[in-house]
Amino acid sequence: MRALSLSTAPLLLALTTTACSGLTARPAPSPSPEPIVSATASASPVATNAAPPIATGTPTATPTPSPAEQATFASSANGLGYDIYAKLAKEPGNLAFSPASIEAALAMTFSGARGKTSDQMQKVMHVGTDKDAALVAAGKALGALTMPHKDYELEVADQLFGEKTYRFDQGFLSLSKSTFGAPLAQVDFVHQFERGRGDINAFVAKATHDHIQDLLPPGSIDDSTRLVLVNAIYMHAKWASAFDKKSTAPEAFFNGQSSHDVPMMHQLSTLGFKTSGDVAVLDMPYKGADLAMTVLLPKDKDGIAKLEAELRTGSIEAFTTGLSQREVDVSLPKFKVAPAKSVALKSMLSALGMPLAFDERLADFAGMRQPGAEPLHIDDAYHKAFVDVDEEGTTAAAATAVVMARETAVMERPPPVEFRADHPFVYVVRDVHTNLVLFMGRVVDPTA
Repeated sequence: MRALSLSTAPLLLALTTTACSGLTARPAPSPSPEPIVSATASASPVATNAAPPIATGTPTATPTPSPAEQATFASSANGLGYDIYAKLAKEPGNLAFSPASIEAALAMTFSGARGKTSDQMQKVMHVGTDKDAALVAAGKALGALTMPHKDYELEVADQLFGEKTYRFDQGFLSLSKSTFGAPLAQVDFVHQFERGRGDINAFVAKATHDHIQDLLPPGSIDDSTRLVLVNAIYMHAKWASAFDKKSTAPEAFFNGQSSHDVPMMHQLSTLGFKTSGDVAVLDMPYKGADLAMTVLLPKDKDGIAKLEAELRTGSIEAFTTGLSQREVDVSLPKFKVAPAKSVALKSMLSALGMPLAFDERLADFAGMRQPGAEPLHIDDAYHKAFVDVDEEGTTAAAATAVVMARETAVMERPPPVEFRADHPFVYVVRDVHTNLVLFMGRVVDPTA
């Protein structure tokens, strides 16, 4: 089992033709539907339920982002992330989602929005008034994330799945491919929408190394679907300081008035630590030091609701500022968050302030279509995440040698602080250079 295996929360936006009368009619069914074809291939058919090619790595001809561009995307994605967390947290149980993935998929959609629809999306996505600059920043930042690293795997896959008879705006398709690395795969939604759903789910499974299955549920695609935009982020990283499997043992985890035993991992290591009010903050880096998991542990065993209510724009930056390198006696449960069903985001995004995008009569995505083509609106957005944390990482011997050397050299160092995560907590996986939140969620039952 991998030390940390985070497979993305892919987000899919199914844009369908409006049902208004007086609009251009749907193209008449052709007598012999062609097979689904990827636009990146030379018109060679893709077998039924076979995943189309995955576009990974830096988008085409995208230069290295400036620090300001990286900060722009991180701020936007994190702002949306806090808003969505507040909505998702109303439901009981464990939680996992990817602010970066949601922001990326919405950014591709935002590029084709116009008028008031664009204005509403701009506010919900926490982007500035310069739309072009925001899109460029998003594309560059996502591309930078997937530059090759010897210490960990981080992959971003973007693709458009479009109805083969629909007349998409070529400028929109070009921008999607060049800025986000998202080519168009042609799909026969009119005649074979279930086959199209299967191919999209296969693409997602392949992009996430089979951790996300059946993202698009039955009924999510029909013969009115014209475009599905997909973003997927896959991460596999090892702890810089691993947990010794021999030290893992069943111990009590408290939730409300009850408790039950869970596999609790242990290590004594030098890590980033601080207390902020009633919250203990532990920062655990992954090998390579570019990524880290930040754990926010309320002081009170029933303090998770209060902590979640305080999460807002700037929270992660505040929690990770002023961390001290301390020797920490860590107790952290092994946990896996793997929801069986995808989350439909339509009601959440509408409530956050972008209802026009989902309105089949009023949505304005004119930037996606050629003049005279059927108007589009977002039918729904589906999101699913998988998080699996256990002991493995870099070798324990190498990590232990560093700690022991420091202990030997400094005899008067302060005693270790205790970080015992034996009750519900919030976790954040972030890029330490920009504070971009790749994944976040909560654990209320490590064995659920």
